[in-house]
Amino acid sequence: MRAGSRSIRDVMHRVVHVDRQRAWTGQMGRLLRVAAGTRDLGHDVRIVAPAESPLAERAPELGLPFIPLAFRGWRTWPAAFALARLLREHPADVLHAHGGRDHQVAWVARRMARVPFLVRTKHNHTPLKGGRLGRRVYAATDRVIAVSDFTRDLLLRDGIPDPKIRVVKTAFDLERVAPRPKDRDVQAELGLTDQHVVFGNVSRLAEEKGIEELLRAAALLRKQPGGERMRVVLAGNTPELWTSLVAELGLRDVVHLLPYRKDVRPLVSVFDVFVMPSREEALGTSLIEALAMGKAAIGARVGGIPETLVPGTGLLVPARDPQALAAAMGELLGDAERREALATAGRAHVVATYSLERLVGETVSIYDELRATDPDTLRAELEEFWPRMAQRIVIEVDGARIVPQLVGASIPEIGDFELARVSTISLRADLPEGDGAVRFGWAALYGDLVVRQVGGGEDAYTAFLSDGDLSEPLPRLEIRTERAGAVFLRYIPVGFEHIVPLGIDHILFVLGLFFFSLH
Repeated sequence: MRAGSRSIRDVMHRVVHVDRQRAWTGQMGRLLRVAAGTRDLGHDVRIVAPAESPLAERAPELGLPFIPLAFRGWRTWPAAFALARLLREHPADVLHAHGGRDHQVAWVARRMARVPFLVRTKHNHTPLKGGRLGRRVYAATDRVIAVSDFTRDLLLRDGIPDPKIRVVKTAFDLERVAPRPKDRDVQAELGLTDQHVVFGNVSRLAEEKGIEELLRAAALLRKQPGGERMRVVLAGNTPELWTSLVAELGLRDVVHLLPYRKDVRPLVSVFDVFVMPSREEALGTSLIEALAMGKAAIGARVGGIPETLVPGTGLLVPARDPQALAAAMGELLGDAERREALATAGRAHVVATYSLERLVGETVSIYDELRATDPDTLRAELEEFWPRMAQRIVIEVDGARIVPQLVGASIPEIGDFELARVSTISLRADLPEGDGAVRFGWAALYGDLVVRQVGGGEDAYTAFLSDGDLSEPLPRLEIRTERAGAVFLRYIPVGFEHIVPLGIDHILFVLGLFFFSLH
């Protein structure tokens, strides 16, 4: 950084978080912790979500500005237009999306409202969705935050460039989720005594959470010696999904199906073992909270769960295997000392790994690096990534593909943090002998591309390419020319497919880009 210039630490970030979910999830808890921690560091933070979202109540409780926004099913565009209007009223430097549809809405609104940076936190375990649109959205995203190493590997398999990905594991206010005595009121409510061994789960109680396996394991365990002491407590958004299976398995007297609770700590306090037998799981937020509260744990060996239940902190079993789960539950049912040892080791691991200060600090550092990465660091990142990037840049002569070489990169020094820097990358490709025409393009993952053949004046060939399309064949010994009218006509189908859906602001922007390209 040049002498006398400001430090990025002196710059306040204006961050808008977007989340469209209407039912409470661990994703929302992380969002609130990040937003409140970022605010406490002096940054301007706002939360945008549906009026029915639990965030509408919880954000103001933390002193965080909440702005309601309607998300109606598949109708991305009305929400994007509304978000763009909001962003013009409350300008942001970083638009931070937390779900798939949020991401699409934020991508459109970001382009309409000229927000400098788009960040997505990938909270879940699902592969990239949305086909070509999904690839374009990720291509236009500046950073993707993975909540676990498992999620990072998933993103890499989906083709997200490694330099875009940062792993920031979830964290908690460890004082808030500290161990506490068993809540006597909850015990009385559920008819529990200290003689019972309680296996519990707090989640969305969806099918992928492995609730069926847990219930079937409980049915098996009940038949074993000591099984009469077992009790199962399940709490979440959809307990009614499991009423019939509980009845079918004859477990009505030992299984408690409870609705969502805003504060689950009194309920978790009565658990002896937290069980997360998920079929798929990006991280397992409720599992980490249970470990922080000093509970022994059993988890399925899937997704990000093994990153939390490291050796000595809990038991891991295969997913979709009620017999293996029943065996693990049986191990802990009659062994209080083993439960205590696992609980102690589990909490120690969480305290060392999942601190709130780390979560907030690493997230803000990502905002910082987007606005103030120095030229040497950017150049080094480009050189490291270049071998993979080169494979996705297409230079084609008579159907034969040529891999380009990186010649250099001109990256300006950090100047005004509020303005984007324009960098120039120089490539070289050794063309075969002859005069075969050249076509150029790159992978859809890198976003849209404007190609112009230089040296031909106002009529030189210019193309707007998207979704991995290639340019027209460009002659080597002369300049391909097109009249402005022909270029405009060629833009019409592109406009209807990619530009018109983004609204009048984007139409005017692209028209301006077109007329500017003529000069």
